[in-house]
Amino acid sequence: MSKLVERFGPDERFPHMTMAICFILLAVSGMGLFSKDLSFLTAVMGGPFIAKWLHLVAGSVFACCNLYFIFRWRSCMKIKEHDIAWLKEGGGLFSRGAHGKLPPSGRFNGGQKVLFRVTMSLGLLLAVTGLFIWFPKILPKALMAWLYPLHALLALGLMTTMLAHIYMAIWFVPGSFRSMWGDGMVEEAWMKYHHRKYYDYKTTE
Repeated sequence: MSKLVERFGPDERFPHMTMAICFILLAVSGMGLFSKDLSFLTAVMGGPFIAKWLHLVAGSVFACCNLYFIFRWRSCMKIKEHDIAWLKEGGGLFSRGAHGKLPPSGRFNGGQKVLFRVTMSLGLLLAVTGLFIWFPKILPKALMAWLYPLHALLALGLMTTMLAHIYMAIWFVPGSFRSMWGDGMVEEAWMKYHHRKYYDYKTTE
């Protein structure tokens, strides 16, 4: 077995787990509150009243975690020249054996950086629109009428990107699940293969 190296520390794993739990609560309660056809989902959570408050609390915690990661990863999520080159190659998705031709990635590759920007932006917009929905008297009724479908569309967008994130983390890139949901470690060979620049940085500290 290859030597293990740390990819994520506890200060990253625990907020990420919290965010994931809040996302599930938000998705289930949100769909139940938004659609009559899915109202049975609120019953699973104890009824509409409890679902509404769970949605508020989970949304607040999710927004805080969102801001935390924006500041926590602000430096390592900057898109650099090698990330642009990586994206131009489609991350090696479209041709067999193309991974070896990709420019080495840092702690996160170009695709992860783009996905991070999309999910964080959607999360912040959901928090803002959700705040106005919770306090509807702040805005005119005509504007509020547009806010509900906008909030739902943003939520749909976030759920789509989260499903892509889950697929990539669990099935498409084997070995990455443990780094965030386990002890934060990955095999040295895995790190060298997927994030060579970061591996070089970590091993020369």
